[in-house]
Amino acid sequence: MAFHPSGITLDIVGINANDQGRSCEIHKCCGAVLEVDMVIRLRTIQILVNGKEETAIAAYRVSGGVDSCRVGFARRHLLKYKDDYDARLAQVLEIFNDTTENPSDRMKPHRNRGCCQVVLIEAEY
Repeated sequence: MAFHPSGITLDIVGINANDQGRSCEIHKCCGAVLEVDMVIRLRTIQILVNGKEETAIAAYRVSGGVDSCRVGFARRHLLKYKDDYDARLAQVLEIFNDTTENPSDRMKPHRNRGCCQVVLIEAEY
């Protein structure tokens, strides 16, 4: 988690994966449709990991004001703040790839099955 002039930023990981609900009948890999400036919503959900139920903060693409495809997940270390992130909106700032300037950021998609940075855009309530 970092601070951006617009607010708090965080990474959404796994955007290039198509498991754990990140594919649908329209997209083979829902995270692949992410673009800079798109809006996502964070939701606390339960998922199965190796046959065991775990809590996760999932990211859903918002289209036409409605939550649609699951595109990835917030990093696990943010679970202790899950109540603060649940139902929050965020906007995609950058999608990391091999041409990203910062060498550390350039490695993120390789380590995390895809990665983008988002900034929270919704006021706390």
